[in-house]
Amino acid sequence: MAIADRLKMIMRKAGHTNSSFADYIEIQRSSVSHVLTGRNKPSIDFIEKILRKFPEVDPVWLITGEKQIERVETEVKQTREVMPQKTIISPATPKRITRIVVYYDDNSYVETQPVSTDTSTAQ
Repeated sequence: MAIADRLKMIMRKAGHTNSSFADYIEIQRSSVSHVLTGRNKPSIDFIEKILRKFPEVDPVWLITGEKQIERVETEVKQTREVMPQKTIISPATPKRITRIVVYYDDNSYVETQPVSTDTSTAQ
């Protein structure tokens, strides 16, 4: 099926004559006539105006004749899933560092003990 035939289908479905179709998509009447008779191929501007006025028409169908005349809309549903808030459990008594060991690549090490920051035992 030629693009002229697909345009005729759109026009017939919308109830347009050649001139009313041209006026509706805001194209010169002679341009519509030339495309319908096969004298000219439709320009990208021509096709774009058709698709803007007929958003239900599938662009692939209009240009190539493949697929269906009307777009198949895939419905996208957005859902919000409520996730329970995680509770951070901290130990009853905070852990303290009792020693630090640093290992070197020559198999030696240094062991240190941190300085106490407990102010209750300071004099």
